[in-house]
Amino acid sequence: MDRLACVDVAALPLQLFLRRQEKAAEPAAVVAEDKPQAPVLWVNPAAWREGVRPGQLYARALDIAPGLSAGAIPDAELRETAGEIFKILERYSPVVEMPDEEPGVFWMDASGLGRLFTSAGRWARAIRGDLRGAGFSASLAVGYRRFAVYAVAKARRGVSVFADPEAETRAMREVPLSRMPIDFAARERLTKLNILTLGSFMDLPVQGVRRRFGLDLAVMHQRANGFGRTAARARGL
Repeated sequence: MDRLACVDVAALPLQLFLRRQEKAAEPAAVVAEDKPQAPVLWVNPAAWREGVRPGQLYARALDIAPGLSAGAIPDAELRETAGEIFKILERYSPVVEMPDEEPGVFWMDASGLGRLFTSAGRWARAIRGDLRGAGFSASLAVGYRRFAVYAVAKARRGVSVFADPEAETRAMREVPLSRMPIDFAARERLTKLNILTLGSFMDLPVQGVRRRFGLDLAVMHQRANGFGRTAARARGL
């Protein structure tokens, strides 16, 4: 069975922003623009602990955390950095995908690795080590379904390798929704309904998801439930 991997260079814009900060342990965030009404896109743990959340307006975040350090990352800088990461990943797979919609997320063909590595785990750890050497913190998941490895890579630190699709699905269902890129308002509604994990979200009725939460979450619901691309279909990337 074909396998693929998802590499999540977690919160890549935030990693770039924190490189500029002398006190990385203090509350920090990346915003869409350096304007009061711009949305917050990424926050570090210190900012999260103070109540700053992605989706809030920059002005609101400053009210919550007056000492917040925030700034925007130019698209050109993001593209250049993503290109650097892409070159590292190309050393490990002939097929690498770098989608535009989420900086720092990459998919790789993980099939046929036995010629160079004794296991998928060794392969994934070698990739993570190279990324760390280049100054990037990343998580990897190796499995069978595109959305499943994506969700696990977003939720777990380090390397996750699944021996079969069933184990992969169980891990995916345990992923907290807080680790998924969900609109702030939609996340609040889901929390009020006690929908806290990807599994509980997947169990919602198909017809109701789009009506109550919008198109983006309806698409995520479909992909989580197996209507997205599998490893075999993703190999063409």
